[in-house]
Amino acid sequence: MSFSYKNIFLLFFFLTTTLYSQIDISVETALTKELEELSSDNITDVVYLQTDKDVYFTDENVWFKGSVLDDKMLIPSNKSSILFVQLIEEKNNKPVWEEKYEIENGFVDGHLFLSDTLSIGNYSLTAYSSHSFFKNQKDFYALKKIKIIDKETKTVNAIKQDSIIHFVTFPEGGHLVSGIESRLRLKRLMKKAIL
Repeated sequence: MSFSYKNIFLLFFFLTTTLYSQIDISVETALTKELEELSSDNITDVVYLQTDKDVYFTDENVWFKGSVLDDKMLIPSNKSSILFVQLIEEKNNKPVWEEKYEIENGFVDGHLFLSDTLSIGNYSLTAYSSHSFFKNQKDFYALKKIKIIDKETKTVNAIKQDSIIHFVTFPEGGHLVSGIESRLRLKRLMKKAIL
């Protein structure tokens, strides 16, 4: 039985192609496995914070909403059950208030009361879950800057007696009811001329 150069080349070609493709599959499988293990070790939540406004007086409530989302799909996350919220004073970078809130289907509604013992100035409202904050991480994912001013600093301009406007209100239906939207007509009363 004689082999031609053509048959030897074909045999060599099929053997090397088969071996090379098996090596590729095992390397590809190994890389895929490594990537899956890496991504499962770094499961994270992304936390967003919203507040009802940016500037607050002392003795006022800060109402906020937290959204905890899966970092890959950006859908509400159920990985964590507790959201940790802190109010941090910016001048010394220390928390002055902290609380835990239960995460329900990826969302948290809460508030904090700003007592009059707080210093006026700039603060950061921060939030994190057990899957969004790690030991080596210095920054928070959710951070909302707010400003606290003293309620006594409200400026009230003195109203001159001449500039007082007198008017009468006419609510639709005869009465104004708190919490119900209604129309209101105003009628300005003119000063009577003194002769």
